[in-house]
Amino acid sequence: MDSLGIDIGTVSVKYVRWRGNKGKGSVVSHGVYQYKGELEDLKGILTDIRIKEGVDHRVYIGLTSQDILKKTFTIPVLPKEELKEALNWSASKIVSSPLEEMIYECTVLGDVKERDIRKQEVFFAGARKEFVGSILSVFDEAGFSKVALLTDIAFTYLPVVDKSPESSVGVIDIGGRQTSIYVFSGKRLMFARETMTASESFSDALISGFVFSYEEAEEYKTHKGLTEESAGFLGLPLDRLSGEIRRTFNVYAQRYPEKPVKKFFITGRGSKMPNLLPKLREHFIEEIQYLTAMPGIEDEFLPAYSLCAYGDSFINLLPPEIRLKEKEAAYGKWARIGSVGVFGVLFFLSMEHWNELNKLGNALTIEMNSLSQKRNELNALGGKVSSSYHKEVLAMADEVRKKDVMFVTLMKYLSSRLPREVYLKEVDFDGYRKIEGVTKDNQKDALQKGSLAAIAAAGKQKAEFKETDSESKDYKVIIKGYIFGDSEVTGPSLLELIVRLQYSGFLREIEVESQEMKEIHGKKAMEFSIRARGIPHEV
Repeated sequence: MDSLGIDIGTVSVKYVRWRGNKGKGSVVSHGVYQYKGELEDLKGILTDIRIKEGVDHRVYIGLTSQDILKKTFTIPVLPKEELKEALNWSASKIVSSPLEEMIYECTVLGDVKERDIRKQEVFFAGARKEFVGSILSVFDEAGFSKVALLTDIAFTYLPVVDKSPESSVGVIDIGGRQTSIYVFSGKRLMFARETMTASESFSDALISGFVFSYEEAEEYKTHKGLTEESAGFLGLPLDRLSGEIRRTFNVYAQRYPEKPVKKFFITGRGSKMPNLLPKLREHFIEEIQYLTAMPGIEDEFLPAYSLCAYGDSFINLLPPEIRLKEKEAAYGKWARIGSVGVFGVLFFLSMEHWNELNKLGNALTIEMNSLSQKRNELNALGGKVSSSYHKEVLAMADEVRKKDVMFVTLMKYLSSRLPREVYLKEVDFDGYRKIEGVTKDNQKDALQKGSLAAIAAAGKQKAEFKETDSESKDYKVIIKGYIFGDSEVTGPSLLELIVRLQYSGFLREIEVESQEMKEIHGKKAMEFSIRARGIPHEV
């Protein structure tokens, strides 16, 4: 089966049909279309590609779109088993939409220092499910149903940039309406940023400077570019673009001073403007080159080629159910091949297995009948529950013991796993069964005596159970305390505490009820309150 890599840019759509895998193969065909940026226009382009190339191909989609969010953030250095909770919690703080409405992946890039505190930096790539769904629906309507990948075009440059571990490499993709600035180190995308100063910015400058039409400006830009005549008009967008690139590299150098950007490549629609490369070299001390593709691949089709040849290793923003469908199709193919080989062996063994299966079936039937009979006997016994107060006292004692076990277990866990800056003030339980008319002190004393008379004397009336939280069989747990330090310390420490409570296994639905910065004994501190649910039966 051939692969079809489709690069959807801001002003054009390019595709490559590839025969082969993992970089070994050849280009069967390719094409390019002008694109207005509308889904209806995209549907027409895809329909034309389907007519030319057919639909029996695995489709790899790469997008240049601001609807795909790419950000970096930091989290405390945590054990691997606690990492997932911290990633999700921190990612929810950097996106405007709820994570439940997004498809995303997080990649841990490595350690960095923030204010002399060692942390882990994470790269986040994600898109809203609604946006992904709209793209997939257009492909489906155009006749392409075997979609294997949807990713950001940034990742398509990974296979072709330098892999030097000592330094970082930049790629400047100057598109029609957007310029994307990427920084790679080793085999990872470390930093990504977009700016709207792009190829059309130079066209707009020519239109306003020379009073050109759009077609005349495009013609001048394509054939003459940056000349002495146009320098006065094109100098402004050139300076703006150079400034955005320099700012991006400076921010990256602050985070990774040991891996500076020593070289970067330019590519994309606007990079071919005459005299752009020598003019950019006047603005930078870093080495600048054109990004060249492999032999036999034209530069403008490099992302589409990379999608076909290496797409299985890129971040995939397809919904999980579509990825599963793709895997099941592959597994089904190999299962059909394997089934032919083992069919003969299974045929000869089937008769013996059939006899064994009959024996097991009979034994299972007998066992099920026996269990059913015992269940009926237990149900009959369960209906004969004594209504005596002694039974009620025993039930209440069980509840108290569960609370005690819950409290002791929680305190043991916190004593060994509590972050260094966190101090607990109070651990409270809510939602227990209470006995009307019995005080807490007398209730404990009565339970220790284990007598109905003591309960009656303490309460001076009959004991009655009252369920304070009838909708839940677990306990509400409230943990209050302080975290000393400024906001840069208290926030990560609170996150680390939440992750460790979640990882403990006997607290769930953990949420921060309140957090407030105060001054205690002349020191800055955050007073916090955490609400959760503990399941005593699982302790």
